[in-house]
Amino acid sequence: MLKLLAAGSAVAALGGPGVVRAAKLPAFDIRATQECGWNVFLRKGWSTDPKDIGFNYRYLDHLAEAGLNWLLVFWTNAPEFDDAWHKVSERAHSLGIKLGRAIYGFGGGGAETTMAEPNVPAHLLRPSAKGPATAICPNEPEGREWMAGILAKCLEPGIDAIVIEPARETGRNCICEKCRAMRPFEWDAMIINFLAERLVRLKPDVKIMLHLSAVNTDRAAKRVMARELGGLSRSVEAMFAWGIDDEAAVTDWLDANPRFAAFTKLSRVILFPDGKPAAQPIEQRVERLFRWCRLAADRKKTAYSFDWRLFGGREWKGHETEPPTTWTARILPASLALMGAALADPYLDRPGQSELLRSLRPRTEWDLDDPAAFYRGI
Repeated sequence: MLKLLAAGSAVAALGGPGVVRAAKLPAFDIRATQECGWNVFLRKGWSTDPKDIGFNYRYLDHLAEAGLNWLLVFWTNAPEFDDAWHKVSERAHSLGIKLGRAIYGFGGGGAETTMAEPNVPAHLLRPSAKGPATAICPNEPEGREWMAGILAKCLEPGIDAIVIEPARETGRNCICEKCRAMRPFEWDAMIINFLAERLVRLKPDVKIMLHLSAVNTDRAAKRVMARELGGLSRSVEAMFAWGIDDEAAVTDWLDANPRFAAFTKLSRVILFPDGKPAAQPIEQRVERLFRWCRLAADRKKTAYSFDWRLFGGREWKGHETEPPTTWTARILPASLALMGAALADPYLDRPGQSELLRSLRPRTEWDLDDPAAFYRGI
């Protein structure tokens, strides 16, 4: 099997026979992918029964083989995941992969798949735009302490980072008089700083990341976000956002704040735009992938994250109502290998990219041409 990355080194042996490039440090310290729990867990559909939640060890092996060193996982804080999380943590850390776990800052009243924190006591739930019992008020002491109280559990077992998705980003923020009186990102900053302070108290070396919405935000709106979030605790390391899906928006985002990092929808934007079979040859799509990574590297960004079958394949256009699935690849998927290569050396030139593709085709599960192969496996 082709080893795209050795520990702490970038792509090597991409030249012709007898030509080996000198190894160098990868471009990004955090080379991440994120998902909602159907890749790393062998999960049957939507079930949260522990007997339906297994551990897909091969996926972690493939992440390590591709050179990815972070996995960020959403929708998996329910206690039914506890046993599987312990197995994931042990295997990931043995491979040099760090784990980030998402929390939903002050949103509740439903399953995690509704962007809610599970198991919020009913008497703490308040109205939001989503409905009458869908939020926790950060201005109420008991609500603040309940939210802070779940953090120790979320850091188990050996979790390296917490990814905060503020409830306001998904319309689940409290809409009481006090909360409505705050500017939107002022509300975000308040709850983020509160959670960050409690997290650092529990685990001083924890990394804290954000997952934000930048849907339909123009350059001016990104500048407002940057200004309002500029006062966040320095313990907040990287801010990823969805909705940054074209090159101009990527550039505006990366320029707006030093902590803004890149998050790219690998399949829906790069490989199969709009979820359709690709209209462009793979060489052209891969060149775009490397170009977007260069946009971040040129700005000295230290973190980059891709999605990979984020919703268990349901993000494939036309398949949104199908049950989510786990794809258990026999060998390294080409898409993961490609992500790792671009994060290691975004400056790889076009001939080098073509050679990379030629080397991947016979050695990987090729999922770069057909969305069915990417989303459902070969």
